Amino acid sequence: MHLPLKLRLILLAVVAFLGSQPIQAQNPPAGFEKIDQNIVISAIRTQMKYDVQSFTVKPGAKIKLTFRNPDELPHNLIICTPGASKGQDKGAELVNAVLALGAKGAELGWQPQSHPRMLHSSGMIQPGKEAVLWFQAPAKEGKYPYVCTYPGHFTLMNGVMNVSRRAAVGIVRGKQRSDPFYTTPSMRQRPQVKRIFMPEAGPAAIAVAVNDDLHYCWDAGECRLRYIWRGDFIDGWNVWKGNGNGLASIEGEILLREDTSPLENLLSQESENPKFLGYSLTDGLPSFRWKTNNFHVEETIKPTPDGKALSRSFDIKSAKGTYPVTLKFQSSEKLSVSGESQTLKGPGRLTVTMIPRHDP
Repeated sequence: MHLPLKLRLILLAVVAFLGSQPIQAQNPPAGFEKIDQNIVISAIRTQMKYDVQSFTVKPGAKIKLTFRNPDELPHNLIICTPGASKGQDKGAELVNAVLALGAKGAELGWQPQSHPRMLHSSGMIQPGKEAVLWFQAPAKEGKYPYVCTYPGHFTLMNGVMNVSRRAAVGIVRGKQRSDPFYTTPSMRQRPQVKRIFMPEAGPAAIAVAVNDDLHYCWDAGECRLRYIWRGDFIDGWNVWKGNGNGLASIEGEILLREDTSPLENLLSQESENPKFLGYSLTDGLPSFRWKTNNFHVEETIKPTPDGKALSRSFDIKSAKGTYPVTLKFQSSEKLSVSGESQTLKGPGRLTVTMIPRHDP
């Protein structure tokens, strides 16, 4: 079937328009399985401000932008093109278009539909909700304002997305956060230990930031390591938002998931499950203690002197002198272990080094 030329041109224009629009979805859509930059912006409660007032992205970069609203009022986040003022108007032209809507503004969510300067929009986000936008940054360098167009919010609630080839990749967060589990890079402590609900772990999970790059999750319910990751630490927004019913998210790349304990052979011969005895801190790093009816175990994970790998040690004592004890460690494509099978012939300590593999 042959369509008239005019109709074909209209359809092509529609397809091009839709292809340039951001996608709202919690999970990555097709083509965004790997992103270049992760931006997290929150409204600051009672202040009508964004906690991130400027950020920089590379031209053409694939962006994940999360906008969160812990405030008691609705807010949105609309990214504008630079316009004639080259971004100096902070998006005022868009706000004026909203005011011109008059009584229809509320029906349209205080958003000027099809305005030529409107690039990406979160839509109006109600209190306690969030939106995730996936989009490709503009190819042209410049200042792209973003603004809340809810009446009366614009004066304070605005910012700018800088598009520049000099942008750094990674995660951008605000200096002020409604998430009580997050602290800014200048204020955060390392090491850091957080008892918090974590993915792929039981309710007694403990998240540990060893340094600024390496972190792990230890499960006190099962007395074993769950996983190790590299990158930023955790985001506790979902726990806070759900009043303890959500899970923290991992802000990085998982290097190793440990399916079973290195002492699985020992545990399979015990008549009772391991019992967690607590942990002690040395230089801010925890040593986890647990026991069975026959063994007392203390596990410590700390950084190597150069901070680029992890040293993992087990202090094992048998109440009945049941030796030797064999530990079997797991490695992965992203993390190697110095000696995957180690044997302890009597009371003492056994240590292995866990080294992240570099990307090819």
